[in-house]
Amino acid sequence: MIVVPDVAEIELMKKVLKDENFILKLYRNDYTPDSDSLLSSFTEANFDGYGQKLLVKTSWTGPTTVSPTAPCTDNLASATYAEQSWTCGSVGNTVYGYYVVGATTGKLMWADEFASERNLGDSDVLRIIPKFTLRTQIPC
Repeated sequence: MIVVPDVAEIELMKKVLKDENFILKLYRNDYTPDSDSLLSSFTEANFDGYGQKLLVKTSWTGPTTVSPTAPCTDNLASATYAEQSWTCGSVGNTVYGYYVVGATTGKLMWADEFASERNLGDSDVLRIIPKFTLRTQIPC
């Protein structure tokens, strides 16, 4: 088993997040991301007012070491990006989460499912804070 010390988690995240810009996309299919997820696993949102968001590599906050939530015991490295928002027009979607794609590579990098779906209708605003968390132990 490979163990990455907390301080190394921070350094690894810096390298990953500063390597290229990313594209933030919302998805509208009821899908739970897992380690087998592919770009084709996601159906991109298409509500009025939707657009992909560029996450510039120099604008990430952190990374920092954060305490885990039970039942996990190992610290995690986490970075966040400024809040992103979309205002829905007259045609809406149900949105289940977001996924992030490399702006240069076009490859799926990670995805995050919302705790519950968001039903967007006329003039609804969706706000999220993109995050990236690195865990080096078996999921708990």
